[in-house]
Amino acid sequence: MRIRTIKPEFWSSETIAPLSDRAKLLAIGLLNFSDDEGYFWANPVLIRASVFPFDDSSTMIRGLIDELSRGGYVRVGKRTDDGRTVGHVVNFKIHQRIDRPKPSIIKQNTKFDDVSTIDRRVIADESLLEGKGKEQGKEGSGSAPPVGNFSETPSWEEFWGYCQTQACLLPAEWYARDKFLAAQSDQWRGKTDWRAHARRCKAWWEQDGRPMAPRKTGQRTENSCGYRGLLND
Repeated sequence: MRIRTIKPEFWSSETIAPLSDRAKLLAIGLLNFSDDEGYFWANPVLIRASVFPFDDSSTMIRGLIDELSRGGYVRVGKRTDDGRTVGHVVNFKIHQRIDRPKPSIIKQNTKFDDVSTIDRRVIADESLLEGKGKEQGKEGSGSAPPVGNFSETPSWEEFWGYCQTQACLLPAEWYARDKFLAAQSDQWRGKTDWRAHARRCKAWWEQDGRPMAPRKTGQRTENSCGYRGLLND
């Protein structure tokens, strides 16, 4: 999340004024969520985790992004290399002055549709959302079936997005990924709440001395719970 500027004319803008209060709040949140060129990952789970961390459902985010896109505040497209959904605050560069801006990595290989013809399903298909666990066992769903009484199998993006929220605050991405891959390799067996597991990972990270980079031993690394996994760097 980044510090951004809200100008007084934001509130009287013909783009912003007709929006619902919730959409206006998200419009501001997306300024903080976007990179230095106004691009952001249009994954409802990641957006909810960063802008509305205490809300239970990402379905609302899809509707708000749809409202913002219809009003011309954002546009949504797909990356041609990996299929991820990307959003862009259309007039970001007009209203934001960034000192030493970093070039956007998110926008690379992204193809945008016309704002007026955006299909909200482009966003809906991006990620695993709450309540989708009932569909995970269906053929062709593209996600692993639930194990035991575990109702949700999170994607890496969803898991890492939660790790960055106030509820968890695990800043070491490599550590979170190591624990995520360990749980995934065990099919999340015995873990009925993946968010609680993420919070446990935060506790393990603190017990390990809050390392921000893995300790290399040959080509492997060992974490505090005994899982040995290949390094990803």
